[in-house]
Amino acid sequence: MIGDGHLELLFIEGNGASLNIDRTEFVLSEGIYLTGQLKTEGELCLFPETKMHFIKLYQWANLFISRFPFFDLSNTVIPLSELNTSLNTRLSHFNPSNEIEYILNTLLAEFDEHAKVTNDYASIRYSCLLLATSDSDFSSRKKELLNKLSISDKTLESKFKQHVGLTPKQFSLTVKMRRIMEDLIYKRTDYSLSRLALEHGFFDQSHFIRSFRSLFKTSPRQLDVETYFVPDSQESFRYYTIH
Repeated sequence: MIGDGHLELLFIEGNGASLNIDRTEFVLSEGIYLTGQLKTEGELCLFPETKMHFIKLYQWANLFISRFPFFDLSNTVIPLSELNTSLNTRLSHFNPSNEIEYILNTLLAEFDEHAKVTNDYASIRYSCLLLATSDSDFSSRKKELLNKLSISDKTLESKFKQHVGLTPKQFSLTVKMRRIMEDLIYKRTDYSLSRLALEHGFFDQSHFIRSFRSLFKTSPRQLDVETYFVPDSQESFRYYTIH
């Protein structure tokens, strides 16, 4: 598994699972968890007779879940009860296998309530949408963001680390790398490295390869895409069965 700039709520039914991230193993029993931002790849193992449900959150939804510094949750998984006891209790009443609509409605109600009083909501939402829809480097968008939001570079980075869990530069790179992986898996096109670098806003091929290695620990040519679980972001909803 690789990150895509989002955090996710993870519902586990049954015997549990384990998640290995950067040589750290998290053993997850039945319950509800929040996954932090992945700065590297993670290896997921489902135990027998286990169901796992992922609900992907908008990047700014973290503002409505907890005031915990999400940068400290990078490459980790934490029980939702430790971040928001009230929300965890309400969601625990529902079975994600057949009551997913009730879970989503509960989350939407929670977010709508907090959006009215959360100071950083507008600035984080605007920043994430801009960086997530652009294949240019964050450095080329930084001046535009700072002018639009009337804040300093240091303040923007601090807000991102607190609420998103990554710096703006890390967030921009994570989104681009996820798109590259989806191109390789779903478009099934024999891309040259130069073309991939150009289409996704890298300065040159060497810059692209260095950035790629920072996430996947290997070169683009050596990557085995079949070993990765990467849902297509163009699909709004899908069930996966893993054997």
